[in-house]
Amino acid sequence: MLVKLITDDVAAGIKKRFEHAASAYKHKDESVAKGREFVEAYVAYTHYVEAIHQLATVKEGGHGKHDKHGKHDKHKKESEHNKH
Repeated sequence: MLVKLITDDVAAGIKKRFEHAASAYKHKDESVAKGREFVEAYVAYTHYVEAIHQLATVKEGGHGKHDKHGKHDKHKKESEHNKH
């Protein structure tokens, strides 16, 4: 039951953001404002999907070490480096 509830909510969230980005894409060349609206919608969509994927792939007991390619660790190191 919990899996279905979460799956349905995630699917609805992805669909909503995708449809908004797809709709904005159709009008992106009409003006600079419409182009920016598309970019904003596309970024929101991709960030949402990436965040879900990150959470879904966190190893048990892990804190963000989700990526077998080390992306999280790389960003963490870059962030620490930029503090200095």
